Amino acid sequence: MVICEGNEAEGDATQGETILKDVKVSDRKGEIQPDVDVCSMLAHAGDFGRYQILLMMLFSLVNVLSAFHYFAQTFITIQPADLRCDSINGDSNLTDILNVTQGLQLADVLKIRPKNGDKCKGYYLDMTEIITEEETVEKSVWKLEECTAFDYDRHFGYESIVTELDWVCKDAWKAALGQSMYFVGAVGGTFMMGIAADKWGRVKALIAAFLFAILGNTMTILSSGLELFAVSRFIAGLATDTNFVMMYIIVMEYIRPSMRTFGLNVCIGVFYCLGCSVVPWLAVGFETWRKFLMSVSVPMVLVPFYYFILPESASWLLTKGRADKALEGFLRIAKINGKVIPDEVVARFQAVHKDGGKPPQTSLHELFKTPNLRRKMSILVFKTMTLTLCYDAISRNVNISGTSPFEIFSLGSLTVFPACLVILTLQDKIGRKGLFFIAVLLSAFLTSSSGLMHAFLKDAEILSTDLMVHMSIGLSVTARLCVVIAFNSGSQYAAELIPTVIRGRGVALIHVVGYAASFLSPLLLYLSRFWQPLPDLLLGLLCFICASLTLLLPETLGRTLPATLNDGEVFGEEDRPCDFACCGGRTSRRGRDENRDEQ
Repeated sequence: MVICEGNEAEGDATQGETILKDVKVSDRKGEIQPDVDVCSMLAHAGDFGRYQILLMMLFSLVNVLSAFHYFAQTFITIQPADLRCDSINGDSNLTDILNVTQGLQLADVLKIRPKNGDKCKGYYLDMTEIITEEETVEKSVWKLEECTAFDYDRHFGYESIVTELDWVCKDAWKAALGQSMYFVGAVGGTFMMGIAADKWGRVKALIAAFLFAILGNTMTILSSGLELFAVSRFIAGLATDTNFVMMYIIVMEYIRPSMRTFGLNVCIGVFYCLGCSVVPWLAVGFETWRKFLMSVSVPMVLVPFYYFILPESASWLLTKGRADKALEGFLRIAKINGKVIPDEVVARFQAVHKDGGKPPQTSLHELFKTPNLRRKMSILVFKTMTLTLCYDAISRNVNISGTSPFEIFSLGSLTVFPACLVILTLQDKIGRKGLFFIAVLLSAFLTSSSGLMHAFLKDAEILSTDLMVHMSIGLSVTARLCVVIAFNSGSQYAAELIPTVIRGRGVALIHVVGYAASFLSPLLLYLSRFWQPLPDLLLGLLCFICASLTLLLPETLGRTLPATLNDGEVFGEEDRPCDFACCGGRTSRRGRDENRDEQ
């Protein structure tokens, strides 16, 4: 992908972003010709006109649909507010038992519960030991057994697959497995869709991703057991990331650099935030998980029609030797924007690209051959795994005692927009490294504080229940804000550290391992069944380690980013751990583009 440079730093990256520096098209002699590269052609066609507004509108819809698809997983498997055994003896209801046990009143029956508060067990009455209706049943006759049927307190009356199929207590692992299969699909889909995008184009990969989402969700709606549910969630997961990134790449390539940061962050900050906030209330409105999943899937049928509207990536077309299609796209953009590309520019573009050809490819393992690049890539891989895991786990961890998970999730979703505003305001002032470090460190502190509060204060009864609930909500929402800032700013930071010649595949690599880490998110949250603070404490520890390792990375603000592998190896090698752009830290001149003045 060709990203045209402007006066500002490279465009901000958010969820799933792939950024490449300007790669200009050369003639057969290797000399750059004026007015024939992708960026100059875009300038002639119009780089912020009616067509770009249309692209941003289409991107806004993709943001909403991507949020629907990603977070629908949370609400189809939402846990009930409370549960209890459906009847005291399984087959007989409570009234029948009381008719037989006249000496044992309802108040007595309700008191006969396990002392350890285990909601998955109850005292069952053996009816064979009842001789006459007049006989009073002693408590010794009641047996403590696993519940075979349940009665649920549902949030807003919403029926999830968990309550429909009784995936609670000893079967609670089934919902976690289904969620994990979604992320297994996301890992495979990132690989598969990346190959498809390189072979058949970005637009077709985008459409294929949404078709997988529709297919997977439809199969999920039809599932009534674990096997089909797990397979269908795997298929739905194939769409994740690709259904956002491909559209992001196209819009990024065809928009003016000076408007890119603002335009894309507004689309994401407003419409992704809107999609996240609406998801829980769609579930409440449709009452059952099947109707809810259908409601978020039906709008996806609009995306295949993008094929007739979206331009294919011009840089991809040029690498495939299809300059005629690239030119056709520029002429179409110019027509809609009311521009005219001069005939001499068109002729020069055709002359330079008439032989097509592909640029030389650099192997991915080259990133790990030299020590400095290997160190930076290893840190970036760990950073992405940690932030992706934290982002997903904190977003899904909505079960705060005494509150509705629908309200908590919706409240937390509102952090997406202010997070984008923080990035827009501070990233170019305090630097990529500084903003990312602060956000991750705050995430570590907040998640750890939440875990420690539940570990030491809840049972000690030092704080009132209401105060504990309000503190839990405050820590959860603030932690999510910090994680969103770290996640979004970290995506750009990672892309800028990877050399241009291999940036696309390098970014794809860290995205894949990030989604591989997301596989652990449902399992991590499942650990709360054994000790409630454990997930928060583990996430806090990972964030502390991530923040510490970030100090070993160089700042990228105000520097020409590495183009070659050698540039990447020497880039920032003189930087010290505590060098931050906002604090007047030393900036290395090595690793800068020495031809900057000539350009």
